[in-house]
Amino acid sequence: EEVPSKKSPLSIAELSIAGALSGIPVTLFETPLERIKCLLQVQAGSPIKMYNGPVDCGAQLIEQAGVSSLYRGTAITAARNIPGLAVWFGTYELLKREMNQSKLLGSTGSAEWMNIIVAGGFAGSASWSIMMPFDAIKSVVQTSPHKISAFEAFDHVTSKSKLALFRGIGPTVLIAFPANAMCFLGMEIAWKALSMFD
Repeated sequence: EEVPSKKSPLSIAELSIAGALSGIPVTLFETPLERIKCLLQVQAGSPIKMYNGPVDCGAQLIEQAGVSSLYRGTAITAARNIPGLAVWFGTYELLKREMNQSKLLGSTGSAEWMNIIVAGGFAGSASWSIMMPFDAIKSVVQTSPHKISAFEAFDHVTSKSKLALFRGIGPTVLIAFPANAMCFLGMEIAWKALSMFD
């Protein structure tokens, strides 16, 4: 009986496209949570407390302007997530494959796990480097007391300097490295564990 051949792995371009497409459902789920999070972050630095936690914040938004209020900033969140996730998936697979092929960190099993950690870390840092400007604009759109467009938010953020779009990028990129390294490590461990049941 002929044994079916294994499918060849997806190309980096295909994985990047898959990552980009994953940004659509991620955005639909994430936008309300981001809206609430941003409002609570702004409130934390203000003497006036309008919301008693995330549930109360969401309830007030719905009561005042309907469910659609939770989705303010959907377009700019998608503009952040779609390229960011394309870079995230693409960078991870590119670096992992190149490091495994070149045996940069050796050829042992432990070296392969290190490749996953390093590739995952750089993938997270690379994706946030792309997403930071969009995230700065998104935060203004989602926390403005009145509805504003992404273009108006861009003008507000960059009124003094275009570099304001990248404010905080250093700590963000540094934090993204270990966080995403562990994310991809966990994913690969789960993948290998589940493949044992094939």
